[in-house]
Amino acid sequence: MFTTIRLDKNFLKTIIVAVLVVWATTTGSAALAARKADVWVYITNDHVDDLRTILAQGLDPNIKNPKGDMPAIMLAVKEGSWKCFDLLFNQPKINLNVHNGFNETPIMYVAFVGDLDRTKKMLAKGADVNNLGWTALHYAAMKGYPDIVTLLLSKGALPNAPAPDGSSPLMMGVKGNNFKVVQALINAGAEPTARNLAGEDAIDFADKLGHPDWAKQMTKIAADRKARAIAKAKNEPKEESVEVGSESPTKASTEESSKN
Repeated sequence: MFTTIRLDKNFLKTIIVAVLVVWATTTGSAALAARKADVWVYITNDHVDDLRTILAQGLDPNIKNPKGDMPAIMLAVKEGSWKCFDLLFNQPKINLNVHNGFNETPIMYVAFVGDLDRTKKMLAKGADVNNLGWTALHYAAMKGYPDIVTLLLSKGALPNAPAPDGSSPLMMGVKGNNFKVVQALINAGAEPTARNLAGEDAIDFADKLGHPDWAKQMTKIAADRKARAIAKAKNEPKEESVEVGSESPTKASTEESSKN
């Protein structure tokens, strides 16, 4: 004897929808996993439409290469794939302060290639102007980009930030052979006599690289700054020292006057 089971139509619809959702999710995840390996090909060749498709499928815009040392947005700069860069830059979840395997950040790459407009946009969107170690200012100075150097300084870049080997942005500016960069850094407070781990300063760099006039000017600037600092220290009023537990001279004098 058979029993007939009647199922509610709404219940059947719910079951079918749930099955379809599971199927779509599983299929979509499998497709995304299969295409992740293609991301680097898309970026290298600036295939922005393919990258857009895989991002729409849920790809993390902050993905790094299989070695874990190159974020997608930095590869886009390295390869000159600006369509892909702009697409990644405009993703809501993009992290503009992600680091690669050498502790570099995206804005450092953009400053290195001299893209002033994109440097401005990155700063406006929250990219850190400073970094522990090498900085965007080091790179812009080394490549001789006075406009980017001036921009970074105006946004709080440290003019005396030491790189891992002690190199300062001013040393990099001298290496970059651009007087406007050197001038901008010195005007921002860069110290010509700051030394790296090899014991060299920006003045030494100028001498070695055939800029004796720069070396002479920086020597004078350093001497003038030192003289001003000494003069300022001499002219500042010294605080009257009072032994711990004793009354201040002012208080003692006041009390003596009141007794009289």
